[in-house]
Amino acid sequence: MSPRKQSRGVVAIEFALLLPVFLLLVLGMIDYGWYFFCDLSVSNAAREGARAGTTVPSGDSQKAKATVLAYLQSAGLAPQPTDVSVTIGAVPTSVTVDVSMHFKPLVGFVPLPSDGSGPLAHARAVMMGVP
Repeated sequence: MSPRKQSRGVVAIEFALLLPVFLLLVLGMIDYGWYFFCDLSVSNAAREGARAGTTVPSGDSQKAKATVLAYLQSAGLAPQPTDVSVTIGAVPTSVTVDVSMHFKPLVGFVPLPSDGSGPLAHARAVMMGVP
């Protein structure tokens, strides 16, 4: 018997053994890529909200919150459940913006950072206003 006929099914067996590993890697990259996008967008939204809140001398919490939500909407993340908390500090004015967003994973195959009720992206930004 020739060596070619002896190794005829080896490729199929190797593929069957390696497919789960490759699938885990690919699906994990997709989910973690989505997580990093959401986390970075939430961080940028918090920073932009804090900056917008310090544009008036006494601070503006409504403008800060509106800026955060507008930023997330422009990033395509508006349908995700988002909690925005804005705190205005004393003189000199400081604006603290906390943003927490529960997002849906794209694949849901690998565990992502969570608070028990689903994947979570959280950020806090603090900026000092001009006195």
